Amino acid sequence: MQTNQILDKYLSKEKLSDIICKYQLYYQIGLGNVVLESLQDLKETVDKINQLNLQVRSEVIIDSLSKIIYLYKDDANFDLDFEYNLRYAALIHMLNDFITADKDLINPEPFKDLIQEKILEDTFFTKTMQQQFDADYAAILPSIKATITEDIAKDVKKIIDEMLSTNSVP
Repeated sequence: MQTNQILDKYLSKEKLSDIICKYQLYYQIGLGNVVLESLQDLKETVDKINQLNLQVRSEVIIDSLSKIIYLYKDDANFDLDFEYNLRYAALIHMLNDFITADKDLINPEPFKDLIQEKILEDTFFTKTMQQQFDADYAAILPSIKATITEDIAKDVKKIIDEMLSTNSVP
């Protein structure tokens, strides 16, 4: 698929709203699971998530999206693999943010390596997490759609196109 076809398909107002919603949900649901795995206590997990206050910035989603397009634009299965690549990007982003932000972790590298391997093998995001994702998606998507205008979608498309054409993808 040509780059301009990918940009047209994935950066419309509707599709961009969908991508932003999914990215945020993968990140937040993944974060809850990682914190729970690290602490093994539900109340401590809620407290830790509130303490860390990790949020997804829109520029990080744009960077991730441009990287997905840059790396996989020539793949015959771009459309089929897009969801996996989006989930992978959001979960790796979340894991790196968590490891950096949680100063209470002792020897975080083995934990990070274990989670990273699960993410890569696509075994980290469980059926229970997917059920939570599906329930939250329907509730959150309308508010994201309300914030993404046609102008914003055009601006994001322009930014990503410039990043791709100047090889300035992170």
